[in-house]
Amino acid sequence: VLNIPGYTTYVGIGDIANVGSRFILTSFRHVSSTNEFSGLILYNPDAQDDANVTASSGLKIPIDNDSWSIGPHSSIFINIPWEYGAQKSSQISGTGFEIISTIPIRMSMINNAAFLNDSILVFPYHELGMEYYVITPPCHGRKTYKEVKIVSASDQTDVQVTLAGNQTLLYLTLNGEDYYGKDSFQVTLDKYGVLQLVSSLDLTGTKITASTFVSVFSGCDFEYQEYIQSVNVHDFHHQAEQVVDKERLGRHFDFRNVLETTLKLVVTEDGTGVRITINDVCEHIDFLTSRKVIKRVIKENAIVVIDSSHPLLVATGSDGQNDYRYLIPLEQGIQQTVVCIDQMFEVQLHLSV
Repeated sequence: VLNIPGYTTYVGIGDIANVGSRFILTSFRHVSSTNEFSGLILYNPDAQDDANVTASSGLKIPIDNDSWSIGPHSSIFINIPWEYGAQKSSQISGTGFEIISTIPIRMSMINNAAFLNDSILVFPYHELGMEYYVITPPCHGRKTYKEVKIVSASDQTDVQVTLAGNQTLLYLTLNGEDYYGKDSFQVTLDKYGVLQLVSSLDLTGTKITASTFVSVFSGCDFEYQEYIQSVNVHDFHHQAEQVVDKERLGRHFDFRNVLETTLKLVVTEDGTGVRITINDVCEHIDFLTSRKVIKRVIKENAIVVIDSSHPLLVATGSDGQNDYRYLIPLEQGIQQTVVCIDQMFEVQLHLSV
């Protein structure tokens, strides 16, 4: 965490080659709410050249005029119109869009609702893939909507979804069909098509495969019922995270948490052995099947080391806090980037260590 007086937010995240010139996106705002906005911060890290950026979309609603110029070491904030949002239900829509730049840039997504300014780094097109496993945040104790969004970069993209969870529980309804835990289904998306999965149940462990590159986001929307009833605010908190495809997952993780946290691991291959060491106390979990979910509550100030025989998807976070994030494996923890943003959404400080 970079804490500098006078600045309102920051983006701190491990790099996975997160500079690019093409981005496939979808908004996480909901059309039912008037007390939130969604936007993008675009930063040009080049020291000499301008970045000329355009937006392409299947919708006819412009995104801040669809064209921008960003000077060297400068940034801009782009507001995403409410028409790019969606209802809180599983659905297929054409609300995806694309951002293209003449030179490589960095991009962050901002989801803002009451008492929340949630920033995530967006991966460029060349970092996307065709096989994903997702983790959705815990957010226990509140009315919660778990969300997964898959955005297609090409026409005629076949997307196969295999749900996690209990076979006796109804997880979601899509196009009038009910789907239970362990069910699989397939949809075909055109360019900028979005498959949105929404459930009141945990979608952690859900597998997504596609015939071409897709961009995948997971997250949640949760509400304080008493607060909503008193001030009539529909959406209270959002949290979103872009999912790394299987080819970029790792087998080794090492971190120290300050607060008590919930640890979630998703196994991606059959026959996986996992070793979790917490404060030098070791636990071996052997011969797990694909999509097996491991959950642990980690007490504060713990040193955690995770080693696996096959790639894992790992995330940590505290229930009810806006800090649930995917972890970068040691294999890809090459660089740490921190961007400090002022009240006008201008990047004032950019650190890479």
